[in-house]
Amino acid sequence: MTKAALVARSAKQMSALKGCLLSVAKTASTPQSYTRLVSVRKMLGITSPRTDTCTGETLNEAQQFQRVLLQNANLDGKGGVALRFATDLRPGNDLWSTDVCDDRITGLRAQLVGTFLGDDEAQLNLALIGTAILRDCTGQNLTTWSLGSDVVEGLGNSVSVVQAGVNGFGKAAVNTSLWGQSVARAQWMLTIPGANAAPTNRDLKLTELQDIVLEVTHEARPIKGSQWSPLDLSCLGQVM
Repeated sequence: MTKAALVARSAKQMSALKGCLLSVAKTASTPQSYTRLVSVRKMLGITSPRTDTCTGETLNEAQQFQRVLLQNANLDGKGGVALRFATDLRPGNDLWSTDVCDDRITGLRAQLVGTFLGDDEAQLNLALIGTAILRDCTGQNLTTWSLGSDVVEGLGNSVSVVQAGVNGFGKAAVNTSLWGQSVARAQWMLTIPGANAAPTNRDLKLTELQDIVLEVTHEARPIKGSQWSPLDLSCLGQVM
């Protein structure tokens, strides 16, 4: 295919190449759109009530999330807080289908869950860091690559600033800053900036935050099974 593109110099050859590529594309799998809700609380492994071994107190999921969120290691000293979690492509992860490949983000919305969280104008910064993972369309291999060292204030070089709703996704449009990034990442870093950095967070009470839910829209292709025929590239002969 590369050779055909290089030799196509006349108008006739370019027209033949264009027609051939369109016909090949029609026989290939096409991307489909999906939507997935991702609970940050669940990504942190908080899925059921738990008894504190020291006090004997039983904590529900929301209380556990608040304790994790407000740990000193997560506070930035400027009124903000950050959480890190990962997503993968393993079967049974209750996130992404194993029957699709080339699964990439197309958009993102977010909501804060809890009380006394202000209006629908809270700001979240979401960064993707480290290794990304994609399943190839034969279903046999996982491809990994790294974005390299962090370059945006220690957050990474794929950053999305999202306007979050409260107990709903609000009226903000879908954020497309992470378009094309893999849904499976070694690390997602979610930051809620303090009021000095994000004035719209001035009315947000972190101690009342019970969960953060991300709505991830993404596109993927169906994996090619044994019923798939090889792509017919014979039309490229008209170009050569």
